[in-house]
Amino acid sequence: MLTCIKYIVILYNLVFWLLGVSILGLSTYLYIQSQSYVSFEDAEHFYIAPFLVLMVLGAVMTIVGFLGCCGAVRESTCLLGTYFLFCITMCVACGAALFWVIQNSDQFKDRVTQDFQRIIKDQYGTSMTAIPADRLIERVQSDLECCGSKGPSDWATSKYNQKNRTGNSLVDFGTNAVAGSLGLYNVPPSCCKKGYPECEDIRKGVNPQAVFDRVAGIYDEGCIDKIIAFIEDKWKWVIIIGGVLIGVQFFALLFACCLCCAISRADDK
Repeated sequence: MLTCIKYIVILYNLVFWLLGVSILGLSTYLYIQSQSYVSFEDAEHFYIAPFLVLMVLGAVMTIVGFLGCCGAVRESTCLLGTYFLFCITMCVACGAALFWVIQNSDQFKDRVTQDFQRIIKDQYGTSMTAIPADRLIERVQSDLECCGSKGPSDWATSKYNQKNRTGNSLVDFGTNAVAGSLGLYNVPPSCCKKGYPECEDIRKGVNPQAVFDRVAGIYDEGCIDKIIAFIEDKWKWVIIIGGVLIGVQFFALLFACCLCCAISRADDK
């Protein structure tokens, strides 16, 4: 009986170790991929926290899995006890991370929205110090195929347009009263649809024939909804990974307890 449980624990901890490596790699990949679109000043620390927790837990799992194998092979209740405490700690940490993600998701989305709107209105294209913000906006608009926060008209009142409001270098985004109140304005090159070479002229006002927020060759969807969808997709993976991790820890605790009990009974005999 003891030998059977011991081999089950050893095999399970090999899987445990491999899962730790996988979680470490996947959480690192999701974190790096997300930095292209969510590196906002006020919101970034909110976003990276759960990924950092998962990376740490993945790294710890690789060590704990090895510890569990050693404890099972040597039939050491001391090593298995340490293994048990590590598993409980990881369960608590993972549960806390998932709770934090669920509780703070709305607050994080609000901060992302505020940061994105602030960059468009006050920072983009204004100075050399704003270059990182410029690159962030360009990546988001080009890769997510969107323009502005809620639409292209968000650029109308931006400092980017105040700086470039000269002659016919501006786009006419409408002929009705509402659009006319915005005047003529231009949008960044990243608002141009892919495969639409005429857009470079359109965004500079060469072709002013346009309907409000519906300009040929220019993305008419805002970026906020797409960024939020991107964040929700990544945090969905955080929740899935966290749930799997908690489940694995539960069975690790169960097997560790069974092996400790079997070792104790064998010692008593």
